[in-house]
Amino acid sequence: MATIDFTRIRSTPKSRNDSFEALAVQLFKGSFHSPSGSTFVSLRGDGGDGGVEAYYRMSDGSVAGVQAKYFFQLGNAELRQIDDSLATAQKNHPSLSDYWVYIPFDLTGRVAAGARGKSQAERFEEWKKKVESAAKAAGSTLSVTLCTAAAIRAQIHAADPHGGMRRYWFDESVLTQTQIQQCLDDAIAFAGPRYTAALDIVTSAHVGLDFFGGIGDFAAWREESLLPVITQLRSLMGWGDKSLGVLGEPDATTARAILRRLTEASERMTDVSSVASDSTEMKQPEESGTRGNAAAVRSAHVQPTEGANLGGVHG
Repeated sequence: MATIDFTRIRSTPKSRNDSFEALAVQLFKGSFHSPSGSTFVSLRGDGGDGGVEAYYRMSDGSVAGVQAKYFFQLGNAELRQIDDSLATAQKNHPSLSDYWVYIPFDLTGRVAAGARGKSQAERFEEWKKKVESAAKAAGSTLSVTLCTAAAIRAQIHAADPHGGMRRYWFDESVLTQTQIQQCLDDAIAFAGPRYTAALDIVTSAHVGLDFFGGIGDFAAWREESLLPVITQLRSLMGWGDKSLGVLGEPDATTARAILRRLTEASERMTDVSSVASDSTEMKQPEESGTRGNAAAVRSAHVQPTEGANLGGVHG
């Protein structure tokens, strides 16, 4: 499982800063509990994001926005960036009521009884109280939520029980076309003279694997394998009809019915979808009928013409 290290968040397709912003938007969308009827809008950051990367507009007109800052300390300059972004967001969204700020690190706490000055956590809390009080004095409501590394990890784990999100954002292992070609070249070099396409032997497994992989040529298979079988079945329906009489009743009638259904189903196989449909429609006879039919076939000793691959037809 990929380690959640924000210094190593994926750098493609643009930059780590851009990726962190996109991750913050994704987590905010799933973590903010918006009321029913809310509209979510994600913004492009080209030319500035207007103070928010994305926002919810609630049915009462209020707005909840998110801002991501990809830096790893919280000094005066960084706190000023957050303050400027909030001011811009309030200007663009006067009804802003919730403001979530994502940063990729945890704040420092108070140490040595404040001997080193105010901690990052204390400075942020002071700023938070200041802007929330200012909004209240202006007659509006504002709630600021800070999502640090610990909170972000918790949100990721809650939203990503299977690890796909973590692999996408924090695993730089990307299989490119160049890497694929290199793997093929390495395999050919390793095999050396032990493999050559000229020595490849085509078996029935090739066709099955091609269809399983979604690259099978149904038209070619029908022409080369199915049509000869249909020809044999038609022939058996002709001269073989009377020979089935030696089975006696009701086995002869049952055998003729099965032969007729098999022939009709084979003739309807014009594409893969028709094969799937016919496979569903063709029902196995009752157990007793199956035993009788098997005995009938053994008694009749009916054999297909040499070269016909009846095993390739599944009813």
